[in-house]
Amino acid sequence: MKRYEPKHFPRLKGLSGISDGLLQDHFKLYEGYVKNVNELNVQLEALAKEGKAKGTNPA
Repeated sequence: MKRYEPKHFPRLKGLSGISDGLLQDHFKLYEGYVKNVNELNVQLEALAKEGKAKGTNPA
C-alpha cells in the first residue's frame, strides 16, 4: 500500500498576514494527519489480508 510522506513548504515562510509560528503549527498538524493516514492504511491492509475488509470503496 502506498505510504505518504509530508511535503515541505519553505516558500510559505515570511508571508504577510500569517505568522511563521502559526504556519509551523499548521505544518505540525498536517504532519500528524499524514502519519495517521499511513497508520490507518496499515490497519486496513491487515484487515483485508484477514478477509475482514474488501479494500474497495463502499460508496
